[in-house]
Parts: sequence; C-alpha cells; structure tokens
Amino acid sequence: KVKDGVPKEHYTTYVYCRDVLSIDARFNAYVTNAPRLGDLVPDLIKFLDKALVVSFDAAALQTLLADTAKPLRLKLDAEFWDANQLSKKNKDKASFDKALSAHGIMPLSDTSYEYAYSLYELYLEVKGAQ
Repeated sequence: KVKDGVPKEHYTTYVYCRDVLSIDARFNAYVTNAPRLGDLVPDLIKFLDKALVVSFDAAALQTLLADTAKPLRLKLDAEFWDANQLSKKNKDKASFDKALSAHGIMPLSDTSYEYAYSLYELYLEVKGAQ
C-alpha cells in the first residue's frame, strides 16, 4: 500500500496452483506447500479494502478475487487500474518493460515487490500526464 506517495505496506505470498506445477518444475518448491487462493482471500480482501490496485489485466484479477470472495460472503471494495490500456494506446501488445521504458521507468529487478513498485511508478507517470 502506498500512503502519501511512499510504499508503506505490501502483501506477498506464493499461491498453490496445479497449473504452475505442471508447467515449470522450478516453481514446485515454492507452490507445492503454498496456501490456496481461497485460504488467502479473507486477508487479501481486508488488505485491499479501499485501496487502488494497479495491475496488468486488472479486470481478470478483479473478477478472480470477487468470485473467490463471494462464497465466503466477503466484498471486494477496491479500485482497479489496468496497465494494459497503455498497450492499447500504442496499438500493439506492449510488454511491461516496454511500457515502463516508454515512460522513462526501468524495472529495478525481478522481485515481485520491485515489479509492483515499478508498476506503481508507471501509474503515477500516466496519471500525472493526464
């Protein structure tokens, strides 16, 4: 979460996904004993309450979280901003790195926290230009 323009809190975890196990053995150690999405949703919904979620394919993420929360009688109350709109403006399917580079932002590394922070910087750059 970002407060006053500074990242203050973050939520990170691996999620068990049978598809990942069948696709790439490198991730087996990370996801084999990881919690399932349904087990994480209560904490995640609480963390995201009244937050801005900046993501690629935000509509799919919003639907996934809302659909997973519904049987638990939880309501997702967050705003979603989709970075894919940048590739639509450029009329091609721009990668994350291309979108960042187009706005003078370079990804810091491959960690999920730094990836998320780069995406946040991209959001600020685009919103500031509007």
